Amino acid sequence: MHRRARQHRVVLRSRRGVIALFTVLLFLAMMSVVAVVLDFGRMQFMRNQMQTAADAAALAGAVQLLRSSQADYATEAQTFAQANTLLGSSIVLNDTDVVLGTWTSPDRIFTRGASPSTANAVQVTLRHNSTSILAGVLGWAPKQLAVRSVAWAGPSVSQTRCMKPWAIPYVNLRGRINSYLGLPDDPVTDTASLSQSDVQALREMSDVQRTFTLKISRWKDIDAGMPGNFGAVDLPPVKAADGTSGTPGTGGAVYQENIEGVDGAGNPVCWTVGVGDELQTETGNMVGPTDKGVTDALCTQTDPRLNCLGADGSNPIIKSAFFIPDGKTKGRTTVIVSAIGSFKLTKWDGKQITGVFVPVQDKGPVGTGSTTLQRVVLVK
Repeated sequence: MHRRARQHRVVLRSRRGVIALFTVLLFLAMMSVVAVVLDFGRMQFMRNQMQTAADAAALAGAVQLLRSSQADYATEAQTFAQANTLLGSSIVLNDTDVVLGTWTSPDRIFTRGASPSTANAVQVTLRHNSTSILAGVLGWAPKQLAVRSVAWAGPSVSQTRCMKPWAIPYVNLRGRINSYLGLPDDPVTDTASLSQSDVQALREMSDVQRTFTLKISRWKDIDAGMPGNFGAVDLPPVKAADGTSGTPGTGGAVYQENIEGVDGAGNPVCWTVGVGDELQTETGNMVGPTDKGVTDALCTQTDPRLNCLGADGSNPIIKSAFFIPDGKTKGRTTVIVSAIGSFKLTKWDGKQITGVFVPVQDKGPVGTGSTTLQRVVLVK
């Protein structure tokens, strides 16, 4: 009897020992699983923070390519990368990890190697040593985390909002670029879209070299055969590029509202125009509506006819249609929009509109070719 009791106690102690051992092993296994899960969660969190910083840096560098100080692309990229944090610490982006290149849209290929004046994309790579509790020891985690981002600068905007009712011959812009580059004017090649180098030349040119005028009843640089004044057109388009018909507003009052960007009831007027749209011209005398629209809404200084400045003291930036003339037509006619352009309105003297062609950034959809309206896109 006593022997059986002793044997039973020994068996119980053995079982307790085995259970305790299994408990310890199970606890260690569970802790290992938790450690590995935490490791991978931490690495994914780090990767997300690094990708955000890389995207911001690439976009900042690409934006700089659209500015006059293009050589500062790396500095801008580093500044925006460091504005982000990684696990509470500032991110460091090395110079060698900011690479210029060209982005080919149809093939989605980034080609390294380009100068700031010819590059249209910036690639940023961020690297950081990974930290782990157990996954690294087991060889399940990479020793270094790396993320990459590519931003594309310069795709043209094929459609944009809040256009003004002025149409400008495309060759007016093209001729100034040709003159700056020392190229002859060519009626055939001058209808082609602007290249990246053309837009860069536009940035480098002085205001005098980029200045143009829209006059009463005629163009200063080209007789386009358009009736009316200042290249006045009706908005919205009479026909969109996809064939959809529109109903443009006609007459001096509507034309003036389109200049001012607000109708008689105080509602915003903001028309969208795209490449390939047809714009109907205005044939009447638009001197009065132009004067009223420009002086009341665009040039708000005491004497806008001396220097056209907006409410903030800067020259208004105007988005308008560029077109390629197709013969001369009497009376109301239509022009086909060949590009979307932008200019800085500098003067209105009651007889002519003076502007300076400038490239600007826009949020419109990306199209083919290159115009003076461009945007930066995160592509990879």
